Amino acid sequence: MKNIFYILFLFCFNCLSLIGNNSLFPNDTLRISRKKPVEDSLKSFTITKQRLNQLIDSALELNVICTKDIRIFNKFGEMLTSQNRDSIIISKDSLKELCFYTKNIKIETVPVVDTVKNKLSFNGYIDSYFFKNLNNPLSGSNTGKSGYARAFDQKENQFQIGLVQAKMNYKSKSTESLIDLTFGPNADLGNYGNAIGGLGNGKSTSAIAIKQAYFTYFHSSRLSFTAGQFGTHVGYEVIDAPLNFNYSLSNLFNNGPFYHIGIKANYKLSSKYSLMVGVVNDWDNLYDNNKFKTAICQLNYIPNAKLAVYLNYIGGNETTNASFNSNDSTHSFKQAVDLVINYHVTSKLYLGFNGVLGDLSMKNFGESYWGGAALYANYQFFKSMALGCRLDFFDNTQGVMYIGNTDVKSVTVTGNILLKDNIFFKPEFRYDGYKKKYYVGPNDLNIQQFEDSKGYFTNTSQITIGAAFIYAF
Repeated sequence: MKNIFYILFLFCFNCLSLIGNNSLFPNDTLRISRKKPVEDSLKSFTITKQRLNQLIDSALELNVICTKDIRIFNKFGEMLTSQNRDSIIISKDSLKELCFYTKNIKIETVPVVDTVKNKLSFNGYIDSYFFKNLNNPLSGSNTGKSGYARAFDQKENQFQIGLVQAKMNYKSKSTESLIDLTFGPNADLGNYGNAIGGLGNGKSTSAIAIKQAYFTYFHSSRLSFTAGQFGTHVGYEVIDAPLNFNYSLSNLFNNGPFYHIGIKANYKLSSKYSLMVGVVNDWDNLYDNNKFKTAICQLNYIPNAKLAVYLNYIGGNETTNASFNSNDSTHSFKQAVDLVINYHVTSKLYLGFNGVLGDLSMKNFGESYWGGAALYANYQFFKSMALGCRLDFFDNTQGVMYIGNTDVKSVTVTGNILLKDNIFFKPEFRYDGYKKKYYVGPNDLNIQQFEDSKGYFTNTSQITIGAAFIYAF
């Protein structure tokens, strides 16, 4: 297993070293404005779709002039917002999807030298939720016996603040920096490796957490370098509630990683392929737990606005019970391969897939595995209302990750309703089912995963029903 991971990583790294530094296309900046309504749809572009994608791939800056009837989607197909601003800056992937979903867009290009200026932006969000657990657990917790059954929405029958985010981004022609600060219960849960109380060591309960803090240098339109703390490339879902269709997070997300601290390089191999390679500390820690580093890699394939494929890798020595200066690089090697596929069947129907396979190799104990998969289907019934379903399965019967020596199957159904401007309402139903344990003895009332109303762990499943409100700004 380990050799397969090494071959994949070396192949990606060699691809990076073999590609030259010449751009395929000029460094254009795109200005997009709404045309007067006409009957034609995508045919009304003033340039071909192929040329449009070429310009998007090569652009350093994307300036979108829009009105509130233009919908903007993230890379997973969820509608981010319906803005009514003079101009906004969005990612290249989002621009591709904007062009795919929006009718009658007029495109014009201008030289970068005339349009690229230093820009400072500030945004964030606030989310709150209420969920009722039908098991009525005595402790009021959704986390089960392992303490890790749910990532963020851990309290039941309580109104809760999830996370408050304040994000600042500064961008110039060749550099970019981002500071992403978070507050609240989910800030601690999502960044536990950095959770330090105001008076010293110890887990904080309301102090600020650094979710991301990094800077990027754009060596060319195809090559960039990033250093600092950044969100993980692994997985389908992210910490930011407005960017996920479902509010509660999948079991794959729950078992991490969440973030990394290190350095990475991004290289655009062609108009369809791009590659990221990097070196980081540990999986989710501010400080590495030994002298060895962890390698990360991502290979992207985006042939058009409908399909996107991300192949991810992470692996490194994760020895925790040896001294920091241990030279035993084979004592505990942890790695995973992760696959994400996004596909827009139509302008209203979206499908997604996430699969992960992990391996922990220990010198004296052999190899242990974990893995899982998640399927996503979202349908946009109206401009301001969509419905999505997620089916996910996670196998941790060998006890490598956090949920204990078991496996779990979950079904989540979420509504996504845009109430006003950037206010989202997400009603949600979720079922979690764990493998039943069969033991005979005096502790039979405490061997299952979920707690009942008397405080005993007698339930193999739980159902939660509730809703979340999210305000993005």
